[in-house]
Amino acid sequence: MTVIRIFILVTATIALLGAVAEPALQPRTITTQDHQGAVILWDATPFVEYFVERATPQRDALKALENDAVGLFVHNAPLLGANQRHLRVVVSFVQTGATEERYQTKTFTGVKTILTVAGNISPRMRFPRGWQDNLQRGILPRGVHIEVARDLP
Repeated sequence: MTVIRIFILVTATIALLGAVAEPALQPRTITTQDHQGAVILWDATPFVEYFVERATPQRDALKALENDAVGLFVHNAPLLGANQRHLRVVVSFVQTGATEERYQTKTFTGVKTILTVAGNISPRMRFPRGWQDNLQRGILPRGVHIEVARDLP
């Protein structure tokens, strides 16, 4: 084998092993509609379990989920139909023994909302450059609001 083929084979093998060893957490979402407008339902159970397993402080975990939910809002708002005027991203998780001690089973026991990101949208909506940097400093994009559940575990 040539050096290039060996390099490609080794690189592909390392990438494959990395993907198997620690899968990247990707939001699992469903986009639907209700009487207010478009709704993105995000099942954040793998994220919550990840935070629980690593004993991530609640404030840090919540901030990460907020940032990702705002990212989903910003990314999807311009992609929705021209007739859409409102978008909500509802972040929830399935209550299990891994996420709450009182549920000592991996079976389905209920769904709990963590937070909701909402705002009015328009077909020509654009978000300013650097919105991610502002978000890290706690500044939400204009017109976007976050409501956090009061009864978090």
